Amino acid sequence: MPSPLVARIVARRGALLVAALALVSLTQRLLPGDGARSALGPHATEAQRAALRHDLWLDRAWPVQFGHWAKGAVAGDFGTTLHGAPVSEVVGSALPNTLLLAGCAFVIVSLLAPVFGGLWALSGASRFSAISTVLIATPEFVVAVALVLVFAMWLDWLPAASVGETDATALILPVVALALPQLAWNTAVAHAAVADQLRAPHVAAAIRDGLTGRRVFTRHVLPSALPAITGSLGTTAGLLFSGALVVESVFNIPGLGQVITGAVTGRDHDLVLGALAPAVALLSLVLCVADFSRNRA
Repeated sequence: MPSPLVARIVARRGALLVAALALVSLTQRLLPGDGARSALGPHATEAQRAALRHDLWLDRAWPVQFGHWAKGAVAGDFGTTLHGAPVSEVVGSALPNTLLLAGCAFVIVSLLAPVFGGLWALSGASRFSAISTVLIATPEFVVAVALVLVFAMWLDWLPAASVGETDATALILPVVALALPQLAWNTAVAHAAVADQLRAPHVAAAIRDGLTGRRVFTRHVLPSALPAITGSLGTTAGLLFSGALVVESVFNIPGLGQVITGAVTGRDHDLVLGALAPAVALLSLVLCVADFSRNRA
């Protein structure tokens, strides 16, 4: 039996997941445009459009429509696109590209942020602070465009687009664009955690006992700083996944970002929800883990 605390955390984050998807569904419903007209074209009859709306539950009241979709999603059926394809197949074909992009960025952030943060804390160099502040405040979209302008168009070192590319170099710019803001944030978190531990009484006592700097850092500073660093990296996993949707649009990567953009433009209700569900679910899971860690600390 799960403890009351676990049940409460799961229930709260589960409610957040449902509320977020419900808000997306309602927003999609309120947007101007007709999905049936978009799918069937201008030459379809009104009877054909009405039949498509009925088949996809577009002619029902919004609570009924969303409830029908949510009931199917729980059973693994995320609905059908306006063009008759199962949403799960469309999302399944695009999801690996998004996961690859977010996964590569997460590896970079996880490996470099603790190192940069530790060096920053040990050296006290102020230039790290200025660089991290600028990168943290810069959206992934702006970073991506800047990288394309410099490394693809001006220097011509790397490809600007990734559609159909089989060369691994096509991933460099999008991965770096996605990783840089989160690398800056996690570096700042690691710096703060390490700097705080360097001022701790037990570290000063270890130095007085004659331990070398390396042993003090590995035995006393790093273990105490790790909870803050790993907690930040956990949140970063969800943020990288959602950020990948933005970066994909700049580099023409056929991932969930393109699917969502096309679905919103075409007013494809089920496809919008089905494509956003993995991102919202991952973020809810990360928040659950963060809640568990915070309550165990």
